Amino acid sequence: MQAIQDRSAETYNGPLNSDASSTVMRIPPLPQPVGRGLVYPPTGSVNTTSERTDVATSLERDFNILAARWQRETRYLSSASKMAMHPAYQRIISLGQRVIPLILRDLQQTRGHWLWALYVLSEFQDPAPEGATFEEAVEAWLHWGRTQGLVA
Repeated sequence: MQAIQDRSAETYNGPLNSDASSTVMRIPPLPQPVGRGLVYPPTGSVNTTSERTDVATSLERDFNILAARWQRETRYLSSASKMAMHPAYQRIISLGQRVIPLILRDLQQTRGHWLWALYVLSEFQDPAPEGATFEEAVEAWLHWGRTQGLVA
């Protein structure tokens, strides 16, 4: 019988990195929702600033590559549901709550269609009032991000 492995020390090579010789990094624990905010658990096996910085840099790099692909391949679509179903957009969502600050920063800069991703990643919170325009919804999400300390 095989013992259950502690998954808190999983390695992360980056979703776009298939090179076996790449540097292996540890995955920091995901933030846990508490009330309307996120609480980051103790880092466990990730115990150096250098390791955390490497993972954050890799995550940001992967997010930027996926976001650029999504924006490039959906720029002529008028359907928000088709934009949200694009493989790169879905892959960004699969990166988990750690990408929320990156999405909010991009939303702040580009006013891109990140509302569905934020809704899913925030565990179905929606700070925008019902019937809000797109711009009102963007502003509501940015306000939410500021109150959570996730965006400046």
